[in-house]
Formats: sequence, structure tokens, C-alpha cells
Amino acid sequence: LAGLGLADAVAFGAGILDQCSLDAALRRLRHALDERPVGLCGRARLEHAAELGRSLSVLGNEQDAWLKQNLKQSNTLWHLVGNQEMMTDWLSEGAPKFISKKRGNGHVFDTGNWNGFPEDRQRLYDFIDSNKIKNVVVLTGDIHTSWANDLPLAGYDSVHRQNSAGVEFVCTSITSPALDALNGVPSSVVTTINPHMKYVEYTKHGYLLL
Repeated sequence: LAGLGLADAVAFGAGILDQCSLDAALRRLRHALDERPVGLCGRARLEHAAELGRSLSVLGNEQDAWLKQNLKQSNTLWHLVGNQEMMTDWLSEGAPKFISKKRGNGHVFDTGNWNGFPEDRQRLYDFIDSNKIKNVVVLTGDIHTSWANDLPLAGYDSVHRQNSAGVEFVCTSITSPALDALNGVPSSVVTTINPHMKYVEYTKHGYLLL
């Protein structure tokens, strides 16, 4: 399917798990580059593409429908979603000003990931919930830090871990540095504002063993 880009789906074992790998960032950038004004080139071309990409949907209609169909029709125990950019809410309201001024829009830290497309994300969460799809695990990269997050639905209970569409694990980098905006900031600052974030580590690097 032309709208899927690099997206792919594979199964592992007999009824154990399947994985849908998404193409979000590249799809938006590629579409935005195709729509660039005549005459733009080099850095100006990429900056314009990034700005236009933020105005698009996070997955596009075709890939969004493909993901939901795969999740609904799957009969495996576990459903893995390979994901390029953080999916869960990364809220910044109430954060110290020296942090929030460096990142985001005053409400979320990063509008370049799923946080910039809250309606798309909510529709996915609602689809998972209404179809009673269990054991959804989102595997994310991109930001060179380690996170373990719930994907909160309405009425989410952070103490008893109830009303979540699934969980998300964000894998760190081997050597690439973390976000400058978080240097020297205790992870407790992030988790206090975001109680659905259960593990945050942005000083150590390595790999994720799932």
C-alpha cells in the first residue's frame, strides 16, 4: 500500500505475538517535501517540510486504518507496535520554567511526536479500548532516553494502573546524548507532572531487553 511507507507487520510463534511497525516521521517528512514551494532548497527546504509535516495527521488515513485492522483481527496474546516517536502524553504544565521554555508549547514537551497529534492518538486509544484489545505494547525509540509509560484512558488510575490502552517502552541510545533540556533535572520532576510515566532514565545509555 502506497500510504504505508516503511510500515510492516510480522508474527512470531504460534499465537504468541505480532508486531506492526509504523512509519510516522518519514511519511510526514516525505509528504511535506513533495508539497514544498518551488525554489526552496537545502536547510530552508527541510525546515519548511518539518513545519508542514506537523500539520498532517500522525500516520495518515491509510496507515491508521491498516494498524487498527491488524490490531482488531489479530488472535495473538501480545500485540507489539514498533513506533518511531513517543506516543504517551508528555505534559509540561507545572514544570520549572527553565525546562518548559526550552521545549514544547507550554502544555506538552514535544509537539513533533504523537503529542502534537492528540486527536489521532485519542482515536487510537478509544479504538483499542472499545474493541477490548488487550496486551498492547508500544516499542519506541527516537529520544535517546529510557521510559516505561502507561497509555492513559479517561479515568486512568496511576496508583492501581487501571484504565490504560496499553504500555509503552522507550529505548535509549547506545552513545548518542540525551535531550539538553533535561540535563540536571531529576526524573521525579517529570513523573510528578506525568504520573502515567513509571520509569524515566535520561542519564544512562545502553539497550532494552524486553
